[in-house]
Amino acid sequence: MAAAFRAASRILHPFAKRNSWNQTRVQLHWRWQSTAAVQKTKLQIQPEKRKPKTGILMLNMGGPETLEDVHEFLQRLFLDRDLMTLPVQNKLGPFIAKRRTPKIQEQYKRIGGGSPIKKWTETQGEGMVKLLNEMSPESAPHKY
Repeated sequence: MAAAFRAASRILHPFAKRNSWNQTRVQLHWRWQSTAAVQKTKLQIQPEKRKPKTGILMLNMGGPETLEDVHEFLQRLFLDRDLMTLPVQNKLGPFIAKRRTPKIQEQYKRIGGGSPIKKWTETQGEGMVKLLNEMSPESAPHKY
């Protein structure tokens, strides 16, 4: 989850400043924002005609879909500084990925040849849509 927040902070990077404890705080410079955009938005909003919207963000780390994808997946994982920081990571990451690939491929082979995370995320998304349609029909239809 922390990786998702760090990735989001990169989007806000032009506004972000780090303090001496390596904490990021966002400073928005309101002067830069156009008042024309605000006025246009106000004209477009018609609450009596709009249906309320519901948004749910589902995140996962992903996974290799086939046994051949395992090495590339591990290499990206060990090179991602948002997930972990290693000394000489650009050299150590590929080395660890190469050493771990056969063992991880064997584990994925035992469960069907790839990561089930995509299938389960889709199943959860479809289930969430069904629940939202039942629990909140006034904002239906929901989509995944």
